[in-house]
Amino acid sequence: RPPRFTLFPYTTLFRSDDYISAIVLDDSGFIYIAGLTQGGFPTTVGAYQDSFSGGNDGFICKINPSMTQLLNSTLIGGTKGEFITSLAIDAAKRVIIGGYTFSDDFNITLNAYKSAIATDDQDGFLSVFDPNLENLVYSSYLGGSNLDSIKGVGVDNAQNIYVVGDTESSNFPLAVKAVDTTLGGAKDGFYCNFNATTFAFEYSTFIGGLEDELVMGIAMDPNSDNAFIVGSTKSSNYPVVLGEIGRASCRERV
Repeated sequence: RPPRFTLFPYTTLFRSDDYISAIVLDDSGFIYIAGLTQGGFPTTVGAYQDSFSGGNDGFICKINPSMTQLLNSTLIGGTKGEFITSLAIDAAKRVIIGGYTFSDDFNITLNAYKSAIATDDQDGFLSVFDPNLENLVYSSYLGGSNLDSIKGVGVDNAQNIYVVGDTESSNFPLAVKAVDTTLGGAKDGFYCNFNATTFAFEYSTFIGGLEDELVMGIAMDPNSDNAFIVGSTKSSNYPVVLGEIGRASCRERV
């Protein structure tokens, strides 16, 4: 029997200029949603950021399993605009978001991998909150000197953080052992991971062929910690393997 559809009681929280872009449940059934707002979005007492900064701000909310109570809600953003594209929860219930920003005053922590935005004024960002959305544990820009966007975040069994997205930066930061070290076409996908404890930038590679790619999401296999990445490509030479069903299929494992 198909699952029952229930209207979300907190629909009245959201106005025509609020946009939900990500949703995830933790292992206790609590619901987390993230998106963007143009102002007036409700926050809870103790929220990390309770005032609108300008442009579009991101928001993150936590709701109880019966969808009757807004438990935690915070904004995040600088003065020029942010877009949260992705959301994940780790085993410690830390809230992990990814997206992109135009703000040179975006919320960055002292341990950030990259503390200044690109000259073209659009970088990806990765941010980690405590379970109550009251403290920003880690936050960093991610990108090179051109346009960069994070489109997906994931967590493995060791709580390491993985991010994927797309970039127009030929100088996007790469690991020494990157699978692909050259930007092909105007835009390539990228894949990176950060250490669970220190948030150290541990690995990064381009993903793509000679033309353009868009990487739109990532899922971690809990049994193997393999990363499954999806997106689109215009490249006839995109790296593929012959699938079991007898046609070209793509699976990036790094």
